[in-house]
Amino acid sequence: MSVTKRLGLTLTTTILFPAFAWGACTEVTLGGHPDFPPVIWAEAGQVRGIGADVAQLLLDKLGVPVRHSTGYPYKRVQRMLALGELDMVGVMARNREREAYSIFIEPPYAFAEAVVWSRSEDPRQFDKLESLSGLFGALRVGTTYGQHYDEFFATDTVTRVHDINTAFKMLLNGRIDYVVYDRLRSQLLIQQQSWQGKLKHGSGALKRNPLYLALSQNSPCAELAPVLEKGMKELLDTGRIAEITAKHLRSAKGTDK
Repeated sequence: MSVTKRLGLTLTTTILFPAFAWGACTEVTLGGHPDFPPVIWAEAGQVRGIGADVAQLLLDKLGVPVRHSTGYPYKRVQRMLALGELDMVGVMARNREREAYSIFIEPPYAFAEAVVWSRSEDPRQFDKLESLSGLFGALRVGTTYGQHYDEFFATDTVTRVHDINTAFKMLLNGRIDYVVYDRLRSQLLIQQQSWQGKLKHGSGALKRNPLYLALSQNSPCAELAPVLEKGMKELLDTGRIAEITAKHLRSAKGTDK
């Protein structure tokens, strides 16, 4: 069953373009990050998540078949996109290097947002980096937000943990004052652990990076970019992507260690 039917979603345009209308593009090979729920992940040989559903929905509308490619680390996925071995990647943050081989489908369908989580009963608002000064917090090992942020968090008051569950448990037990972590991934974890109502995040993000679908410049399907952008705008304007996101935040996928 297609994602379109499974989600009960349709685009409001009335023309369904057959695959042969797209010249050399007869199929899109879709790859993604192997473990970035709820945005995208690999499971049972399929690319799953918000980005995968958005890509499938748009391509279903165009009548272009989708073949999933999984089993590769994300660096390899990027290389495959650059070479045209993949036609599309279901999640991509933009930078100068990737712009050399990718076509980013505007607008972005999601954002990677580093937000500050605290206990719901804590009256303090942590919306700026300076508001965390002198407080005890936790971040995941390997997390980097740029030199300014990394220098700020390189103190004895910040604990680095391998398992983000540990950080949130420390927060809930009152051992630390805050946790900095991605908003969507945190919301999924809170749902999985039944922590609803116990945690809150600041109204702003310390860092916010847009996430895109990306086509390979070396793919015969690069010609789809303009019509995909039109469809993406419509999905955002009609609230369809919000529905897809809500569905995946209710998912039980992953422990996110």
